[in-house]
Amino acid sequence: MSPDYLMAIDCGSGGVKCFLVDTFGKIVSQSGVEWDRDEWNTEIGWLAIKKAIRKTLNTSDIEPEQIAAVSTTSMREEFVLLDAKGREITYEVTPDIYTHGDEFNKTYGERIYHLSGHWPVPGWIAAGKMKWLRDKHPEILARARLLLMISDWAGYVLGGTPYTEGSSACETCLFNVEKGEWAWELIDEIGIPMEIFPKVMHNGTQVSQVTGKAARGTSLLEGTPVVVGGADTQCGLLGCVAYKTGDVVAVGGTTTPVQMVTDRPVFDKKKRTWTNMHATTGKWVIESNAGRTGWVYRWFRDNILCEKANTKVYETMNAIAETTPPGSNSVQIFLGPRVFNSGPPYLEEYYLSDIAVPPTIIGSSKFTRGDLARAIIEANCYAVRANLEQLTEITGREIKKLGFCGGNSKSNLWNEIQSAVLGKPVIVPVERDASAIGVSICAAVGSGLYSDIGEAVKSMVQMKPVRANRELVERYDGFYHSWLETRRRLSGIL
Repeated sequence: MSPDYLMAIDCGSGGVKCFLVDTFGKIVSQSGVEWDRDEWNTEIGWLAIKKAIRKTLNTSDIEPEQIAAVSTTSMREEFVLLDAKGREITYEVTPDIYTHGDEFNKTYGERIYHLSGHWPVPGWIAAGKMKWLRDKHPEILARARLLLMISDWAGYVLGGTPYTEGSSACETCLFNVEKGEWAWELIDEIGIPMEIFPKVMHNGTQVSQVTGKAARGTSLLEGTPVVVGGADTQCGLLGCVAYKTGDVVAVGGTTTPVQMVTDRPVFDKKKRTWTNMHATTGKWVIESNAGRTGWVYRWFRDNILCEKANTKVYETMNAIAETTPPGSNSVQIFLGPRVFNSGPPYLEEYYLSDIAVPPTIIGSSKFTRGDLARAIIEANCYAVRANLEQLTEITGREIKKLGFCGGNSKSNLWNEIQSAVLGKPVIVPVERDASAIGVSICAAVGSGLYSDIGEAVKSMVQMKPVRANRELVERYDGFYHSWLETRRRLSGIL
């Protein structure tokens, strides 16, 4: 049989998804296994990955020998430490990590931002965590033999060879985003063992082959090529044909990163945004982020509809939202969508943004489920516009259209509202799981099915435009500015 399919493994905050994709970019089979991010560990993760792969193969007509390569992507900031036997080193994060991180940033924050494009948020980003382990728990750090981002770890358990790539590694704040290599001088200075950092490889490079052990657990064919993928958001850009300077994409998921492709690293003087490597050689991205966007819609599912995840529940939610007119009968929500500001001073919990806004629902006390559902979608779209305006301010580059992908883009209503709020075309991929397509593009290049990322993107991605009518654009411009002003007034009550 001809190896004409690619397998993509996507490790997200809520679970893992496995996709089989053909060489024309069509998803032919997929399945997922949920997990709790707060309870996640590598044992739970590997069991879920194996189950998802087996489910995907079992529900398709594709044989393992037809898979040309497998590649991985994941949420970006999370990492694991492994010991000499490849087992995860777990430890309890105690509250002193935050005060320690603040002190760390007084010394290293500015330098790290200009090296990595990220301010190391205390208690979260690897640089701060690793320095805390070095100073407070050196016995734990002494056991570490390997540091891997989650995407890299998934490839490692499949193929047995450790590696990383720039779009994920830059999230550690221990990476030189301009040179595309580990920031060795900084790593040495803060006392982290250099030998735990894996080799940096280019996206779309074959790094290993599926091992016998992994094959037995997953039903994959031993020897199947394992290819370097990339961070989920940057893979989403590839799945939206965004690899040229000035292309802009919002990846609507649990959060909504908003990234612009650049031909060099671009840094914000106010340090609000992130500067990342793209998942293709010679390109970078500057990122703002609309915050906990899809998370709020999931909150509506769990606490208003009281429904569990299934293939129909979001269709039901979108239908409920359509019962309410534009503007949601003056209901506005402030439950997570934000304007990104990742630099100091830090605001508490998920209010990490330009201003602190308490969780709020305002409007008529008689609001309906439809009002609330539509107000959630509208707040998401307002936050995307605000973050796009922030990127325009920093780069000086006008945004003429927006690529939009991820779970949120599967709603036609959501796409229409986003276009109306922006007053610009929204371009959505035919396959909305763009991160899966993007990492499949990496797999296709690494397996030799295509010569480079550009050729693979042109062959594997199809896009279609969504344009709102002029009346809706004018109305939503007013709603957007009202949302901004309400948000400003709410920030004054803290």
